[in-house]
Amino acid sequence: MEMPQTPGEGYPATSRYQPDELPLEMTVDQLKTVEEAAIRVESKPGPHVFDNFAIYNGPCYSAMIKQLFKAYFSNLKRRTAV
Repeated sequence: MEMPQTPGEGYPATSRYQPDELPLEMTVDQLKTVEEAAIRVESKPGPHVFDNFAIYNGPCYSAMIKQLFKAYFSNLKRRTAV
């Protein structure tokens, strides 16, 4: 999931326009936060969305379906907003 500047949000899975996307580079402190979060959710399958990243632990089928619907309606909204 691509993450915008807004904490806890995410762009739709197939989104090509991500004007406010966070940079891919992470600081050492950010990577330590990711590691700590991964340890906390290790035994908890499913999607776990944090302020600046998301961890998908396992197949997460319902989260994938939700992302596809979000992407579909986002694209539909963009096409009809002419």
